[in-house]
Amino acid sequence: MRVGCSQVWRDPNCGLSNPRVGNAVLLTGPAASGKSTLAQYLAQQLGWESLSEDDYWVRNGWGAGRRSPEQESVVQQQVVGDLLAVCRSSRCVVLEFILYSEPPNPLTAYEEALTDHAVAFGVIALRPSVGEILRRMEVRGRLRDLDDLPRRRRENEHQVRLLESEAMRGRNVIDTTHLSVGRHLPNLPRATGSPLIRIPCGGAACSAARTASPGRAERDP
Repeated sequence: MRVGCSQVWRDPNCGLSNPRVGNAVLLTGPAASGKSTLAQYLAQQLGWESLSEDDYWVRNGWGAGRRSPEQESVVQQQVVGDLLAVCRSSRCVVLEFILYSEPPNPLTAYEEALTDHAVAFGVIALRPSVGEILRRMEVRGRLRDLDDLPRRRRENEHQVRLLESEAMRGRNVIDTTHLSVGRHLPNLPRATGSPLIRIPCGGAACSAARTASPGRAERDP
């Protein structure tokens, strides 16, 4: 059954979201954290569009190696353009991407772009342990993962530390070390202790609603 955006994203605390504009989920985490499984579920079961930032890197010929700030800017502009195009067609979209740097980073860039265009969005960050990430990489058997496991471990340790940092405060960071994302997906929002909804809005009414709802995820300054 196709689930409408309004059913998924209705927020009783804020009446300023535009019902003619779709909504977005920003889904991040290290490689092998379950992002693709969760993105595919949302796309298939809820009838949403699904975008992967990795596809844009590959399309530009930058699929491997160090990513320069100039390349990041190009990719993020392309991703934002497609995100907004989907939302303006009254459809919902999930974007998956790896978080590999401190702010400003892809997450803050996409949050700011969606907020600037008054698009409601949710943030889900999947954070399994480094040991679990390496185990999953070995199970799925991709040569690019297995070719240099020590390097992969260092990268994964860095990515997990980013998700544990103060910069992620107020966002839905979920420890998926012992969770099968497909099996436990309906419980993921409850696992965080706060709703997924993050509605960009302004004015006294919304400020009062945020004050009255301490469990709600707030946008960090």
